Amino acid sequence: MNPLITFLPLIVIVLIGLLLTIPKIKKDRKLVTDDQSGFEYCSFWKRLLAFIIDFFILSIIDYFIIIIVLDLEIKDKIADFGFFFLYRHPIVLLTAFLYYTIMESSKYMATYGKMLLKMKVTDLSGKRISFGNAIARFFGKLISSFFLCMGFLMMFFMSKRQCFHDTFANTIVIKSPVTSPTLHNSEVNESSN
Repeated sequence: MNPLITFLPLIVIVLIGLLLTIPKIKKDRKLVTDDQSGFEYCSFWKRLLAFIIDFFILSIIDYFIIIIVLDLEIKDKIADFGFFFLYRHPIVLLTAFLYYTIMESSKYMATYGKMLLKMKVTDLSGKRISFGNAIARFFGKLISSFFLCMGFLMMFFMSKRQCFHDTFANTIVIKSPVTSPTLHNSEVNESSN
């Protein structure tokens, strides 16, 4: 089966997502900041676009692992049910878990989708999150997706634009690059010594 045909539904979803989110990002120029922290919190539409980019990246990784590396006998099932049959495979959950937890707790503090859109996942004070927080955030995302994705829509009612998984893991998603007020003060103290 031609890989282009296999990826066609995914490409269509990504293009529709881009067409729906890019105008919203341009329209959403209003800064949302917390007076005490000075952080600029990312909008729903910007976060959705980052998710679509990450979804596309993960789909390619999953396809490569399941079809090419493991050579699992699901090629006929994909031909019968389409590419979305892959999303029932446990390897998909494992690759998503590793991708999100490792990337968000790394020195980059973001997945590739978030990096492209200049976003970072931090703790409430703007510092890098631990691997444990990244794990809590990942499983919080699974909970967020229950009940018609209400956990993601919570951000419209939160002052720091936090989804359920952000509040669950005590994290925020902010515009990058950002200088944390506490980080800035410690840098000033170090430079004066």
